[in-house]
Amino acid sequence: MRLKKLLKYVGKYCGVVCDYTNYYKIQLGQNGLLIPPQALLDVDPHAIEYVISNRAHYPRNPSFGVYAGDWDSQKSKHDDTTKHQSMVAHFEKGVPWDKTSRYREVVKRIEQGERVGGFDASEQTIEHYQEYLSWIDELYNTIKEEGYKSQRELTAQDDFMQRTNPIPEYNEITVDIDRYGNFLATHGIHRLSIAKILDIETVPVRVRVRHKKWQEIRTKFHNEYPDSIPDKLLQYKTHPDIQPIIQSEWFNQSR
Repeated sequence: MRLKKLLKYVGKYCGVVCDYTNYYKIQLGQNGLLIPPQALLDVDPHAIEYVISNRAHYPRNPSFGVYAGDWDSQKSKHDDTTKHQSMVAHFEKGVPWDKTSRYREVVKRIEQGERVGGFDASEQTIEHYQEYLSWIDELYNTIKEEGYKSQRELTAQDDFMQRTNPIPEYNEITVDIDRYGNFLATHGIHRLSIAKILDIETVPVRVRVRHKKWQEIRTKFHNEYPDSIPDKLLQYKTHPDIQPIIQSEWFNQSR
């Protein structure tokens, strides 16, 4: 058991090393400026309108990078998912967990022997799922009373599985960004729903994958002066993923 935990711990570090290798390759190539893999953006949770499955990147399983293609067309509305709607029903309307559509969906999949994404447990049983939902209740109440904390501010005791993450930022709400600059949530979906329900102003977010066309827009903002940016792109100048790399001259411009 200790060996298994050690291998998972080492694996996380190896994943980070691969991410940084990819990061520096992109920096030296033609894709323009990136921010480091574990850098965080402050984002209004309501601005994260979509979710996307890892299956959209098949056969790749990226944890960081810039990719072309139509993978971003496979997004769906976060607020329309049964997970989010069930959390709204539970926390805003007092519907018991076992009366929500998400509960019925997960229980059915567990009974069929399927693994359920977003339910962190080494052994997925109905009893463990009920324990997980009790932990979600505690998480909601903690955020409501103490505010939203970054993963670096938390300890292993705050995690359902009591895991220690060597790179806490990798457990933040994680997003991909599509060609139009839309945030597509890939990880931390329960926390995203809680932040929306509680109207948290901003949450720390890690960017995993950017679409190549979005990266080209970022590069343009970084490399060019305000007067050189086409009018159709000006809508992006306040985007959380543009702000960290924008030229200082922008702050003196009314355009």
